[in-house]
Amino acid sequence: MGDQTRDAARRNLLIVPDNRLDDVQGDGIPATLSGGAWIAARPLSNLLDPRFIVAAESDGVDPGATRFVIDYGAVVDLRACILWGDPSRSARVRRRISLDGGPDPAEVVRDSAWQDWIPVTGPAWTLPRAHPSFGHGRIPERELRQYPQRFWHDVAPEPVLGRFEHIDIDDGGNPAGRIRLQRCWTGSGWQTSVPVEFGAEWGWEDLSEIRTLLSGRVDAEHRPRRRTMHVRIEGLPEDEALSQVYDMIGRVGISRQLYVSWDPTETMHRHRRSGLARMARLTPSQLARHDWVDSGVQFIEEVA
Repeated sequence: MGDQTRDAARRNLLIVPDNRLDDVQGDGIPATLSGGAWIAARPLSNLLDPRFIVAAESDGVDPGATRFVIDYGAVVDLRACILWGDPSRSARVRRRISLDGGPDPAEVVRDSAWQDWIPVTGPAWTLPRAHPSFGHGRIPERELRQYPQRFWHDVAPEPVLGRFEHIDIDDGGNPAGRIRLQRCWTGSGWQTSVPVEFGAEWGWEDLSEIRTLLSGRVDAEHRPRRRTMHVRIEGLPEDEALSQVYDMIGRVGISRQLYVSWDPTETMHRHRRSGLARMARLTPSQLARHDWVDSGVQFIEEVA
């Protein structure tokens, strides 16, 4: 297998197994959140809760209300940041990482610039006029309803060391008059040094219960559907396979959450192949030959 170019390597599978925000597995320094205007019943600290239903809700949509700062207490790697919430289709997000605090930091080491929460996935004006994406090129609302996780992510091309993370959300036209944020996930993440081999599987699991009545009619108790992703990583160097895959599987298990992205640079299929997940099962790694390890990972989506 030939060496990848730097740009090609950025498209490799990304896994962010530890959330620096709540520091469950970190160095024991919990992060603090401040800034913005959030209603008392749904404070900003709700972003630390792993349940989507426990959300933070802004008191208005002006820029001063929908911004916040995360202080990690020490310099850490903040390459990746993911936000879940329900802003409008025209919302934008900007993330800055700095070494100093305050609303306008001077020592900024990463500025994502303004990015759309729901990105443009294709040409806006060359589609048929009847197409639901005609005129804007974004994912149609009907299609989005199939995917309960509405998230935004920013992944730097390399590690970024900083202490403060500044999140600004621009959604002044939100008809709800507020923004609800469900989760925030930050960390260094790990990207495979080799591309994921062919044979990856993307699927769905339906939790609904089906019953056949005496009449023969089939009845259903409708429950959520969850995405699944099974990938095979072949040819990892032994050191990488042990320190990244083997240790990660043992640390996360089947009960802890993680963020996974098939290709962090893609926009067209990001809502299909990225998201908050758990390990569906713990798979072993195999030393196929000298310094060549084959590993498998199986993910199942978190939907609540």
